[in-house]
Amino acid sequence: MNRKLLKTLLTAGLAIILTCAMMLPAFAATASAGDFKHIADELNSMGLLQGRDGDYALGSEPNRAEALVMLIRLLGVEREAEVCEDAHPFTDTGWAEPYIAYAFNNRLTQGTSETEFSPQLICTAQMYVTFVLRALGYDDRAGDFTYDGAIAFGKEIGIVDDNLAEGRFLRGDMVAVSYLALKTAPKDGSYDTLLEKLIAEGAVTAVSAAPILVKFILYNEFVRINSSLENEDNIEMSMAMNVDMGLASLDAFYKISMITDGADVRLAMFMDMKFMILGEALDTHMEMYMLDEYVYVIEGEARYKIPADSADIDIDSLISMTALGETPSDPIYLYSGIAKSEVQGFDEYTIVYIGDYLDLAIGDMIGDMGAGGSNTLTEPMIAKIYAKDGVLQWMSMSLSIDGMPVNVEMRIIATGSDVAITFPDDLDEFELLTLDDPGV
Repeated sequence: MNRKLLKTLLTAGLAIILTCAMMLPAFAATASAGDFKHIADELNSMGLLQGRDGDYALGSEPNRAEALVMLIRLLGVEREAEVCEDAHPFTDTGWAEPYIAYAFNNRLTQGTSETEFSPQLICTAQMYVTFVLRALGYDDRAGDFTYDGAIAFGKEIGIVDDNLAEGRFLRGDMVAVSYLALKTAPKDGSYDTLLEKLIAEGAVTAVSAAPILVKFILYNEFVRINSSLENEDNIEMSMAMNVDMGLASLDAFYKISMITDGADVRLAMFMDMKFMILGEALDTHMEMYMLDEYVYVIEGEARYKIPADSADIDIDSLISMTALGETPSDPIYLYSGIAKSEVQGFDEYTIVYIGDYLDLAIGDMIGDMGAGGSNTLTEPMIAKIYAKDGVLQWMSMSLSIDGMPVNVEMRIIATGSDVAITFPDDLDEFELLTLDDPGV
């Protein structure tokens, strides 16, 4: 086989594997604030969010007054706040006067000076996370957290992440932080979620909150399923992938067995690929093994031995495939919908991801393979996860990249001591290649 083609197939194969594998733990969040209309709609349906001039204005920066009103709604005290006439020292309150008066007199906020609240001043992530922590019952004055450490503490309890905290803090980010807070338990543990507390206090109706509570429950079930195999170091799985490119198509099937022991990785992969273009078929069968820091390849009569560190293979990513569940599941704000049903004795979870989710990860991965195009999702990704007795069994996903439909299915065949790998007897006879050599 041509060495450049060999390198391309190895890279493409591993990219497909990693694309599938990253469905199990989590992709890095790449969504933008403008993608959060679905949760803005959910907050609006419960009376917790209003628009700005008939629009949510998710792409604009929130000001201190808007952030304060959101805090008061999360506290469930808007009815009291909107009629508050308590005295306060501020002279620049404007339309937010009763809210500011209530917040000041209940020690929820302070001004920017003795006489100014600065309601139009831009609210930062640090400011808003501080507000939300207070809504959950944490008190920075009592030492629960510090203002400087608000973001770090917010990450610890799950109400903010890097995607929301870094860069410009927009109204969409504020909406997402608020949504994460609703599924977080208050500090005193009196309720499982802040939303349930708001229902109990009459700030939100049970009817309007019911669909969101169901979504929270299904999300928590999904997280537990994602973690069901986290203690398994060994895994055997199969993957099938179909890409329809119009005049061409790709069908690929992989079976992978991996055993890890610390930094030691043993792997066997069997790959069948059929590439169709203008009615002509190119069939490829390949076997790949990893043992003692070498990658061994069988393709037809050819047998190659390649140092793993020169084969464009990300060992850490391969190892992470067997560490199922060690990475937290995607934050709930990335899901526009979660549904559950029973299919042939399996619990089926259908997850719809929001608009631009995964664009960056997919673009980088396909770009590394040298492919052209914008490499962006042109339709939301839909994943189906199947579990039995709370343990992950198999999954599928469908998406469209640059208008090309992509369908992937992954099945867990065996884990733990049931995984075994039989290596060819003649590994010592494989020809040694170094893919970094000139012309390779």
